[in-house]
Amino acid sequence: MQKDKYVQAAEILRPIIKSGKHQLASNGVREDQSAFNMLRTTPTNDEYLYVIYGENTLSRASFAFPKIAKNWDNVKEHVAFNAFRPTRTLLACYGDEDLRGKNH
Repeated sequence: MQKDKYVQAAEILRPIIKSGKHQLASNGVREDQSAFNMLRTTPTNDEYLYVIYGENTLSRASFAFPKIAKNWDNVKEHVAFNAFRPTRTLLACYGDEDLRGKNH
């Protein structure tokens, strides 16, 4: 996201966040209870994780967890993995110490 768009995004999201109708997954005490792992391993979770890589070498590569997620016109769905059974390709894109790459 461009730096000058953060304020605009916050203004759009503020009423949604304050409405009380939605909440983000929270971290538990243990590593396997991280918000990321809860998203990855709970098939009934209403929250989605959508990641877009903005590197110049990739043409807006994106990942969606779970796999079915909205694909906007300006985002090409190059790579999408089901987070409930992550593939080695998905896990390899994270560093050794990154919790997102741990297959718990």
